[in-house]
Amino acid sequence: MKPQAAPSNVMLSRREVEIRVGLKKGAILKRIAEGTFPAPVNLGYWNSQGWLASEVDAWVAARIAERDQQS
Repeated sequence: MKPQAAPSNVMLSRREVEIRVGLKKGAILKRIAEGTFPAPVNLGYWNSQGWLASEVDAWVAARIAERDQQS
């Protein structure tokens, strides 16, 4: 049986993050620079980076909570 990563440790590519949050690369990078979006993790080879799915999901949940508080 193949070992599986715990859900909190699943890494997402930039393209997967774009699809998950509905933002393009430039918007994501701008928010990272502003400190309002989770920073990627350096995966240690070439320029490979990934985002923790749990952090991206928490960011999405916070946007939903903000929307719901404004209603």
